[in-house]
Amino acid sequence: MPAQEEKIYWYAVRTFYCKEESVAKHLKENGVEYFIPSIYKEDILPSGKKTRKLVPAIHNLLFIKKTKDEEDIKKVIESCPTMVSVIQNKSTHSYYNIPDSQ
Repeated sequence: MPAQEEKIYWYAVRTFYCKEESVAKHLKENGVEYFIPSIYKEDILPSGKKTRKLVPAIHNLLFIKKTKDEEDIKKVIESCPTMVSVIQNKSTHSYYNIPDSQ
């Protein structure tokens, strides 16, 4: 009988004023895994030289990997110096679990 794969879930977090990088720094300092959907943006400098930079694909959005208990993650989020909002289940008020496949 094959071993069952452990399901991975994520929490969607909204930031304000394009502060996803500072929130990510806070999460990293507190041992919380996260993911910022990113894309490469190409710009042309006045000199004509092209540059590529990795930027958030959707500003004000990042995902926290559920590797800790929800209460532990809530404590880290509450201690964040930047204002954030975690997407919650309307009926239970718990964080909404997003499957890794999505």
